[in-house]
Amino acid sequence: MKPIVLRFVLSLVLPLWLVSSLLSATSDAQTATVIPANEAAAHVGEYLTVEGVVATVFTSKSGNTFLNIGASYPNQTFTGWVPPASPVSKSPILSGVEGKHVRVTGRTEMYRGKPEIRINAAEQIEVE
Repeated sequence: MKPIVLRFVLSLVLPLWLVSSLLSATSDAQTATVIPANEAAAHVGEYLTVEGVVATVFTSKSGNTFLNIGASYPNQTFTGWVPPASPVSKSPILSGVEGKHVRVTGRTEMYRGKPEIRINAAEQIEVE
């Protein structure tokens, strides 16, 4: 294939591939499985939405914020973890979320025997 033809083909294919990839990622986020917080431990490593009532919100000295769902720490059934570098860490939504029903979307991980999702974007948390 001649270089000019190859460049032309790539200029058409590459943008279409990028758009397709973005639409696919958006579609995955919108169709995440929704589970209650007490089932999250059985779904470690999965991309899903965990829902429950925030019992307490705690921000550590290092700036990590924890949304303890189901009960206060250390008896929570699930944690939404907001690292200090996350744009969400400065969001006013965190101050008014205690006692509210929330949905947290992302990949579930285990930390010290408890399931959690790292919240890096506002789109990952929904307050009802």
